[in-house]
Amino acid sequence: MFGSGRRISQSSCTTDFPIPRISGSRAAAACVSISNNIAEGFEQPTTINYLRYLNIARNSSNEVRSMSYLAVRLNYLKDDEGVHLRTECEAISKMLRAMNEKLLANIRQRNNKEPSS
Repeated sequence: MFGSGRRISQSSCTTDFPIPRISGSRAAAACVSISNNIAEGFEQPTTINYLRYLNIARNSSNEVRSMSYLAVRLNYLKDDEGVHLRTECEAISKMLRAMNEKLLANIRQRNNKEPSS
């Protein structure tokens, strides 16, 4: 998951890949935000905090996916490049959603095992 986010950061935010030209630094920030938030979240002291960072990474992936549609419409990207980028972003979003659900299930399971007062 982190590797996929890093791949998008590296390919989508270089000068030869035009998405950053669409909305400037916001597009570049969204690309980089995916892997950065996964990494930063991993170091959080609680699962709830980790979940928050995973959600931010997922939102950033969705933002990059949205920008890819615009990049194709404005002819900054070829159709196949837009499809490839969206496919990568969708895969990352699915992985992040699955991780989110697993962590929430673990929290629920722990809460059910705690003795009641």
